Amino acid sequence: MYSIGIISELAAETKEGWFIGRFLKKDDPWFSKKFEVAFQVLKSDMKAEVISHAHQYIEEITLVLKGCLRVEVDGQKIELKAGEIILVKPRTSTKRIGADDATELLVFKTPSLSQDKYFTNGQAK
Repeated sequence: MYSIGIISELAAETKEGWFIGRFLKKDDPWFSKKFEVAFQVLKSDMKAEVISHAHQYIEEITLVLKGCLRVEVDGQKIELKAGEIILVKPRTSTKRIGADDATELLVFKTPSLSQDKYFTNGQAK
């Protein structure tokens, strides 16, 4: 079995661009327990995340396709430009702090787990 789709259309139909993962109905062709995928288009006036978060077991990969994303990881400010990728391991504190207008991201999480996210004070572990 396989599924083919147009990323921007799939993402437009979902919350925050997440279109593959455990959160879908089991009969959905994009349902997966192994990973989650999102396509997100950010605006320069996006609200920065106020509280940092981490995942107990999930690894998160963010690939910047277009534009620039600014994040804070374990208290360190990082700027990611088009073509750059970041892998955030479990129990690592992170938050988005800004982006250029029309920044495009592909975000992957593995495995797909519900209730794995928790909020931190900027330092997890």
